Amino acid sequence: MSPSPAGRTTSVPIDSLPGSQTQAWRDLDVTLVPPTGFAQDIHLTQQVINHTGGRVDDATAKRWAVDYLRAGTWEKWGTENLQLNGFFNHLAPADSITQGNVFGDTYDYMNRAKSSGSRLRTQKLTIASMTLVPVPQDVKDMLSGPDGYPKPVPDFAWIIDQHGPAGVWLVHPDGHEDPLLQLAPSDVDKGFVAGEPAPFAGTLGETWVLHTYLGCNLNDFLRTACSS
Repeated sequence: MSPSPAGRTTSVPIDSLPGSQTQAWRDLDVTLVPPTGFAQDIHLTQQVINHTGGRVDDATAKRWAVDYLRAGTWEKWGTENLQLNGFFNHLAPADSITQGNVFGDTYDYMNRAKSSGSRLRTQKLTIASMTLVPVPQDVKDMLSGPDGYPKPVPDFAWIIDQHGPAGVWLVHPDGHEDPLLQLAPSDVDKGFVAGEPAPFAGTLGETWVLHTYLGCNLNDFLRTACSS
């Protein structure tokens, strides 16, 4: 997901605003409210490839790509603002193992920062290309098995090709930083992200809700899709 300003210094406590302005944000389980318009002006510079065989038109594929980038911007905002009260349950189904697979390390970083009175600084991986593909039935069956996802598996997924540098740093009250995760420019990551767009009117905007992240070598379909 693309880097974006986190809004940490300009977000304000939700309790400082009138209830009429914040109810929708309260429903997202946040303690802070970002600046008006935050994460709404997303510039799509990545290559977007539509391999859905006509099931999704190119304009929709590009809109969904923006939704995916917007989700990454909100993930960064939630991480740097230590939103541990359920906010991430709106970026991925709360009853999905995605919570552990995708956000498990993020929760650990936020808990460590909160317990030490510190904050986090993050740098996201840079996305080079995004390929929209249908999720075949055998992958749906795999994901919805006994150890899978209680919600229906979405019909589409992104193949995300991204690379470093990236990282997470613990910023102490005196300003010095300790790296919690660091990835070099040569580090690459390519994965399969099943999900779907969801509207969050007046708050997040239309955002790609992640249902799963899978490595490209899990099965033949994913190896083929990721090499396309």
